[in-house]
Amino acid sequence: MFTESQIYTISFDGKYVNLGILQEKNIYQIIGARIKDIRELKGMTQLDVASICNYDKTTVSRIEAGRTNITIRTLQNLSVALGVPMKDIVDI
Repeated sequence: MFTESQIYTISFDGKYVNLGILQEKNIYQIIGARIKDIRELKGMTQLDVASICNYDKTTVSRIEAGRTNITIRTLQNLSVALGVPMKDIVDI
């Protein structure tokens, strides 16, 4: 498990991007904002996404605000609901 003091480096297409020192909540906020952007581009409401994923609307709201831990299963469900590959959600 990474701590706040560790440096996160992610590989995209063989290139490494140093994201600097990030706190976990910042990653959740970035991913949540990405989900919201994709949802809005698709013309969907939070309720639309929640219904497809079988979540409460408040769950989608918390995810988009970065106020909850996102599991791989949740990312998979959201990617299906939004009609995008999971990598499009987490490609920060």
